[in-house]
Order: sequence, then C-alpha cells, then structure tokens
Amino acid sequence: GAEFSGLIGANDRFRQALIAAQRAAKSDISVLIIGESGTGKEILARAIHSSSHRKKGPLVDVNCAAIPDTLIESELFGYEKGASCSMKSETLLLPFSPNCCAFWNPVISNGSAEQKT
Repeated sequence: GAEFSGLIGANDRFRQALIAAQRAAKSDISVLIIGESGTGKEILARAIHSSSHRKKGPLVDVNCAAIPDTLIESELFGYEKGASCSMKSETLLLPFSPNCCAFWNPVISNGSAEQKT
C-alpha cells in the first residue's frame, strides 16, 4: 500500500519485514516490532496501522519508560478504586475500542525490574 511506499531498503531482511508487515496490516493479529533505537519501529507501526482496517481508530503511542514499573499495569489497564492510596483516578491511559491500536515504546527499558534481577 501507499503507506509502505516511503519505506525503502535494499537489505533482504528489511524487505521480508515489509512483506510481513503488509500481510499483518490485512489481518487481526497482534504485531511485535523489535529493533535498536532509531531503526524506524514507530514508522513501521504507523504504516501497518494506516494500512489496516483499524485506520479510522487511534494509534496510541505509549511511552512506557515514562511510567514507573510499579504503576504501568494500573495506568494502562485500570484498577479498582481504593486499591492504592497513590491512585488519583480510575481513568485508563488507553482508549480501548475495537479500532484502537497501541504502540508501546519501549516495551522493556534498561531500568525495568526484570532486568535488574
């Protein structure tokens, strides 16, 4: 699609990734894009979203590194009122709907609890 026409590369693995991304855009599957910082993961995520049937819905860019590890689950998916004194509201960060897509960046940061142990 036109959304992918601006993504140019000569590397065979890159071309294979574009073909897979175009197929993913036509389906209902979840997609995990991995790569080093600055390699275009967000650009690819936006191309997939813009080519998908969900393109009329939002693509929410979630900066996971800005949310403390201890709060990320409740910030993204909600919590029960009164579950913690530090919680201020029951508002969800993500506007979940049938057409909502989320770009989680980065999924794992260098400061995560899992990487410290």
